[in-house]
Amino acid sequence: MALVEWTRPLFSVGPPPAPNRRLAANARRLDRLGAALVINNSRPERWWLSGEIVAEAARQLASDGYFVLDGFQGADAGVLLRKSAEQAHAAGELTAGRVSGAAGHGLAGVFRGDVSAAFGVTNSTRPPLPMRRFVQSTDALVYSLREHAARTTSPVAGCSEDAGLQHTTWRSSSLMIACYPGNQSRYVRHTDNSCDAGVGARCNGRRLTVIGYLNDRRSDPTDGAIRLFAAGPPTSEPLVDIEPLQDRLVTFWSDSRVPHEVLPSAFPRFAATLWYFDAIEAMRAEGALPLGASPWLHPVEAP
Repeated sequence: MALVEWTRPLFSVGPPPAPNRRLAANARRLDRLGAALVINNSRPERWWLSGEIVAEAARQLASDGYFVLDGFQGADAGVLLRKSAEQAHAAGELTAGRVSGAAGHGLAGVFRGDVSAAFGVTNSTRPPLPMRRFVQSTDALVYSLREHAARTTSPVAGCSEDAGLQHTTWRSSSLMIACYPGNQSRYVRHTDNSCDAGVGARCNGRRLTVIGYLNDRRSDPTDGAIRLFAAGPPTSEPLVDIEPLQDRLVTFWSDSRVPHEVLPSAFPRFAATLWYFDAIEAMRAEGALPLGASPWLHPVEAP
């Protein structure tokens, strides 16, 4: 039998997404709502807990599968979080990422080029304070999104039980700090949960992916950007490229609704990532293990 040469067309970086006026308008809408809260040249801490902003973020999550908040923690807190990530990287705490089903075959480097580490953020551990503050802030945001969905008839609230935020009451107990060290390192198109609206043998419980970016602006806006795709087969069209800018928070569905990839990065690119879990799906994935007994999960804390 003849050998078939292995090719990687699905791993190639495709053309950028076409301009989308509606998505651009959505981003401006959140910026304007945040700007309206400025007093004496500054916004209040946790400005994104404003009712209008939570409602708009929930609407965009329902209609587009993602939303972006700029200036999430404020300049000072964002810089401290980046310094914590850089210190961890300089100390050699970040190691090469793995890919389920591929690492054992030596293919992990084909799929992803980052180095990362998980930092515990429960009360039993003492990670750097900037990391704990970031997690407390993302908990407050996700809690507010879920409460908004529970008390309204918004599309997010109207999602089926298997796909919405109704049971998104747990998060990963560790904060993942990742660095793409440059040299065109990237992560090919994938989803964080191989699941279709709560259905499938490979569902792992992840409902929302929340990423905080920790990078100064670069001359090329696509350098290390995250590219989000429309739901569908591996050939579905790209929707948007999002620059990984300092103190920018990107939140999107973890499952098949939002395939995504990290575009090649020529410079060291840092990010802090948390996953928020649907309690029912997570229990199924854990084999009916009580969530409180899982070392991987921690309850979402109220603001």
